[in-house]
Amino acid sequence: MCSMPARMWLVITLLLAAVSLVGCATADDTEVEATVASELTRLAPTATLEPTATPLPTATPTLAELVARYRLSIAQIITPDGTGTGFVFDPNGLVATNAHVVGDHRQVTVVLNGVEYQGQVLNRNEDADLAVVKVSDESDFTTVPLGSAGRVASGEDVMTLGFPLSSQLGDDLTVTRGIVSARRQFNGYEYFQTDAALNPGNSGGPLLNRDGDVIGVVTSGIAKAEGVAFALSVEELSSRLESLSRVPPTATPVPTNTPRPTPIPIPTLSPSEKFQQVSAGAYYTCGVKGDGRVICWGSNTDLDGNFLGRATPPAGKFEQISAGLGHTCGVKTDARVACWGSNDDGESTPPAETFQQVSGGGLHTCGVKTDGRVVCWGNNDVSQATPSAGTFQQVASGWFHTCGVQTNGRVSCWGNNNDGQANPPVGTFEQVSAGREHTCGVRTDGSMTCWGHFVWTASVPEGTFRQVSAGPNHSCGTKTDGQVSCWGVGGERTTPPTGAFQQASAGANHSCGLKDDGRVVCWGSNDDGQATPP
Repeated sequence: MCSMPARMWLVITLLLAAVSLVGCATADDTEVEATVASELTRLAPTATLEPTATPLPTATPTLAELVARYRLSIAQIITPDGTGTGFVFDPNGLVATNAHVVGDHRQVTVVLNGVEYQGQVLNRNEDADLAVVKVSDESDFTTVPLGSAGRVASGEDVMTLGFPLSSQLGDDLTVTRGIVSARRQFNGYEYFQTDAALNPGNSGGPLLNRDGDVIGVVTSGIAKAEGVAFALSVEELSSRLESLSRVPPTATPVPTNTPRPTPIPIPTLSPSEKFQQVSAGAYYTCGVKGDGRVICWGSNTDLDGNFLGRATPPAGKFEQISAGLGHTCGVKTDARVACWGSNDDGESTPPAETFQQVSGGGLHTCGVKTDGRVVCWGNNDVSQATPSAGTFQQVASGWFHTCGVQTNGRVSCWGNNNDGQANPPVGTFEQVSAGREHTCGVRTDGSMTCWGHFVWTASVPEGTFRQVSAGPNHSCGTKTDGQVSCWGVGGERTTPPTGAFQQASAGANHSCGLKDDGRVVCWGSNDDGQATPP
């Protein structure tokens, strides 16, 4: 029991005495009563007991409150290879994510709360699977605070925020919760194992504790184990943020007085050396020469190194070709179709019929027969290879859908329509091209119209066009004045060179164009030589 101050005992004693005296006092005892009252008055101010204020515990935010608080800070990272997640850790627009999310790209698209920004990949750390992206805006961005991994224990509640399976589920921010199952060490790095549901697209997102602090960066899962995923410890991230956030040095400009070499004149090409058409595929390109021969350049294997032969065309003369994801098909001078490359789903096994035009897609191919009917072959999981009835003047196979211009100028589409890419607008069109999650078409008045995923259909240029090509994540079109315009996501591949072009073609990470003099020029990624025509 706590000891009571001596002054308090004195007050209590005087009070008791006062009660006793008052009870016994007579008319002659007024002097005693006055003395007691005077002493109580003197002691009362110092003897008053003030209640001690007990601090209220800070309330732990609810999951809904954390989601609302950090909605502005969770970024969707979009590249030509797919999507992932990141989070703002610096108000100047620095975003942390995985190295495998940004890949080898120097420019990516960053979407924060529905607002799209261009992002520069500052640095990557392959071993730790970390990268930092700088958003091209000077706004004061909302950040997610970094916590400490020191007190994280198994069984602690955690949550993740991200954009998993966006191509199937849409671009809404997704929340999952779980616990820290264990702390793990792999290859010298610390990870938290968690049972929170994680899917492709969650990579690079934050693992948060109940206070809303980042304790890990979602990085990977184990394919053969259900419900097991990992997040790199925030301590591993924090120790590398300074080096990852440094702005790469720019190249030293060439002094203005440096002598320039004399341009070498370009020889005139013979008719057989000129190209008459070019088609950019995923990681390779093919073109039809003036004499009908097909020439291809770039990768001839898949991402695992398996030989596909997509850049090894057959002999013969062709009128038109179309490069897809892993295969190419072309209409020969005898109106028969020949295909080469991947054929796991029968996409390179055309029917023995005559065609006027063919288009290679992701895992399927469609062609317009000489009688105007469309025939498709290959993968048909989402009915992308089940064409509409009627007669067509042109067909375009996308990755998971197909569109065609009917003989009356109307566009008809079939297959995957998760983003509206198979829902064409009304009106009449001259030509159409299908990408991965979007479609673009040239109307009969020459204007350009695109529909589908908003990221790929944004910034459609004005002007009159004569031709368009939709790649997986960007599009390019040739205007009536011969200039090429590109739009969508892609950095270098959406910055075409100047000059007069007959035709442009958009691939996965690169673009190519056929110039008026019959030469082919390419721009964008050239990791496999796909942008270096012979």
